[in-house]
Amino acid sequence: MIEIDPATLDGPASHRLLTGLFVPRPIAFVGTVSEDGIPNCAPFSFANGVSSHPPILMVSFSPRRDGSQKDTLRNAIRTGEFTVNIVDEALMQRMHQASATLPPEASEFEATGLTLLPSIRIRAPGIAESPATMECRVRQVIPIEGTISTMLLGDVVYYRLRDDLMEYGRVRTDRLRAVGRLGPDCYMVVDNIITLPPVK
Repeated sequence: MIEIDPATLDGPASHRLLTGLFVPRPIAFVGTVSEDGIPNCAPFSFANGVSSHPPILMVSFSPRRDGSQKDTLRNAIRTGEFTVNIVDEALMQRMHQASATLPPEASEFEATGLTLLPSIRIRAPGIAESPATMECRVRQVIPIEGTISTMLLGDVVYYRLRDDLMEYGRVRTDRLRAVGRLGPDCYMVVDNIITLPPVK
């Protein structure tokens, strides 16, 4: 058995190990708008739900390589709003392209050809090509002590789903074909669903 003390790893090695093992990870394709009105979208795979009632999502951010804050986090903090857009197989390639580093005055929507989806309850845009969008208001911004990471918690204030995704009050995961993140530049499509009998 391989045994590894995380204290012996540098940052890149630690990141490779954790992201290679903790898979698949949901992808939050986050939409924001700057104070100057520039729309932004970028994918983050340190993300998940942390509460269902009320619905609260978590997205974790690390700085850019030069130590500066990422546009998405800065926009969300300054405006108090963001969207989380689900990535499906059809959206995967452009999601991957949107992870490129662009200057703050540039929009990933324009760079990748994605379509702005005006939100209902907030100003931050959704992504029209996404099968499901969650509009969120910032609940908490939590610098994680002893790390360079910041955790953003958002209350979901509105859901928008493609017409065929709901049936009898449940999401049809088989129709969603969501994409999960694996290791560097590697993804998977949720297309092999195993249903087990309920535990009594």
